[in-house]
Amino acid sequence: MKNLGLILISATLINNILLIEQIGICPILHMTAALRNALGIGLTLTMVMTLSAGVNWLIYHLVLVPFGFLFLKNLIFVLTIIMVSRIVYIAAKKTGVIQGILPASGEILLYANCLLMAATLLVIRNNYNFIEALVYALGCGLGFILVALIFTPVRERLDLAPISLSLRGMPIYLITLSLMALALLGGAGFLGLE
Repeated sequence: MKNLGLILISATLINNILLIEQIGICPILHMTAALRNALGIGLTLTMVMTLSAGVNWLIYHLVLVPFGFLFLKNLIFVLTIIMVSRIVYIAAKKTGVIQGILPASGEILLYANCLLMAATLLVIRNNYNFIEALVYALGCGLGFILVALIFTPVRERLDLAPISLSLRGMPIYLITLSLMALALLGGAGFLGLE
């Protein structure tokens, strides 16, 4: 079993799913410029990602592999993610855990369907056990929250900055995210992590 702390730090900072793996940048680019919205989407995404990665790990290792149904992997994973997303939304709404910052029911799937699927597929690719899979998915979600909370105020300032017309909007956002990715890669070298 790999060190769970290293898996968490690596998924959150070093191998950030948004900046380093370059999966799911669209939710960050199209997110409204409100920290409350970014936090709500990030918390919901983290819950859905962690639970769906765990459930999908169980389905993959207990059903799909033993019975030879690997050809159904992507379909099953998508259906599981939809089901878990709906369950998390209903549970959070009934308990009022993150009431007020909770995105609409299907909004999390629209925002981050590629992130949710990628977390599950990366867990399978990296051959993690069940606990490692949960920790990795949690780290991916925390990495999303980190990038969203850092990028949201930066985006506000970029919108007000005197930037050339040809670089306004998406071009400067992508350049900024690239610089954030380079900063994370520099941190990886500094910490001696991969």
